[in-house]
Amino acid sequence: MLNFALVVATVLMGQTASSSTRYVCTTAEKYVCTMGVGCQAGVTGSWAIVDFATGEYQRCDAGGCDTYAATIFPSGQVINVEVPGKAAFIKVLPGGAFSEVASAGSMTIVSYGYCLPEQA
Repeated sequence: MLNFALVVATVLMGQTASSSTRYVCTTAEKYVCTMGVGCQAGVTGSWAIVDFATGEYQRCDAGGCDTYAATIFPSGQVINVEVPGKAAFIKVLPGGAFSEVASAGSMTIVSYGYCLPEQA
């Protein structure tokens, strides 16, 4: 799986070579969508950490991080990160831009931002 992680980090994400397999995805824009109201700007105080070597996905905010096993796979130039059973996924584009979609009840949360190698 480490070879896959290096391919993701260096080729598909368009980043320079890095020894890090963990990427921090920082939210720049967030929208909360509900039936009857539509989508409204939300607070961007959360981030995600994706570890391409271990297949872990972490959702973090000021209260800490929750860790989940993720399914990570390429589709063309896009890296898909799916969190089974949690109604959430991230798509990482070349260069590190990402979009994330999660649902909670009748609410859908859509976030956009950038993933960069975690700094040691």
